[in-house]
Amino acid sequence: MSLEDRMDEEACWQLLDRFPHGNLCGSTGQGTPVMRTLNHAILDGALYFHGAATGEKRGMLGRPAVFGCEEVVAQIPSYWRDPISACPATTWFQSAQVHGMLESVEDAGLKARAMSALMNRLQPEGGHLPIRVDEELYVKMLRATCVFRLVPSRLTGRNKIGQNKQPEDILAILRGLWKRGTPQDLRGMETILAGNKRASRPPELCGPRGVELIVHPSECLADQAAELLRVQYWSGPYDHGQLLQAIHGAQAWIGARDPQTGRLLGTAAAVSNGSKQAYLYDVAVDLQHQGKGIGKALTKALLDHAMVRGTRTVILRTRDAMELYRPFGFELTGGGAGPDGIVTMLRKQGAPA
Repeated sequence: MSLEDRMDEEACWQLLDRFPHGNLCGSTGQGTPVMRTLNHAILDGALYFHGAATGEKRGMLGRPAVFGCEEVVAQIPSYWRDPISACPATTWFQSAQVHGMLESVEDAGLKARAMSALMNRLQPEGGHLPIRVDEELYVKMLRATCVFRLVPSRLTGRNKIGQNKQPEDILAILRGLWKRGTPQDLRGMETILAGNKRASRPPELCGPRGVELIVHPSECLADQAAELLRVQYWSGPYDHGQLLQAIHGAQAWIGARDPQTGRLLGTAAAVSNGSKQAYLYDVAVDLQHQGKGIGKALTKALLDHAMVRGTRTVILRTRDAMELYRPFGFELTGGGAGPDGIVTMLRKQGAPA
């Protein structure tokens, strides 16, 4: 592992916290290797698991163990960098491992806290009676359930996202991810751009005046997008939570972000089946930044999104932005405006993007 790939402890804990499960590896007293996929909770700087009294994990107690989580950032085919050789094919990923001794938790109060922390991760919406050591419903369960703890003696992590590659190679990979455009690809693009100092956003995802076109909404950006949409004329019936759900439910989303402040200046989304039809919606630009080409940049990028670019027809509805969409090949349908003044526009495959 190179120094550039190495994760610090805070980043390791963040990765472990993001995933509800991982792999616990160790051995029994007889030296038999054991690996199990487990749900875990983080409590007081340690990892907690649960299991049956006769389970295999009991044989691992008092012995060295390691628990790890990993996330694939990008699966990279060889031909993105070399048209002939198979050698450049690789996977970029993030991983974190906790090394320590597996212990049994006997204190009833600590067992209750650990089981409560596990439930908060598995079922954050609630819907159950809280687990407490004095709650009659759980007294027998806490007695029968084994809780295990892994106290870290060492924490290691790797963030392999092309730090050793040349900028032109990283750009070729980013363009390949954008072209392929799976949800993992788009999320991975933003991870690479945020964590690799040599990475630069592809020109096709750069808006006017240095505006960045973001291809996957973080929680922070999704929240800003919902606030931006809340004041639009078509969003009247919807609350913040419903607008957030629409953002996360979109098969395609593009955001325009100010690189200096991190503020979201515009948002655009689409639902699509990937082949027959796509529907553009919630295209909006902050009032103070309208007329600067951001809406045009958002529309162009959205039409180039993998879930939109191959569809036979693209549909949208608008009351006042017909001139924005006409240069992209959108035409009014024959139905005319409805009572609310909104018209439907249609773009067929082959129209200019």
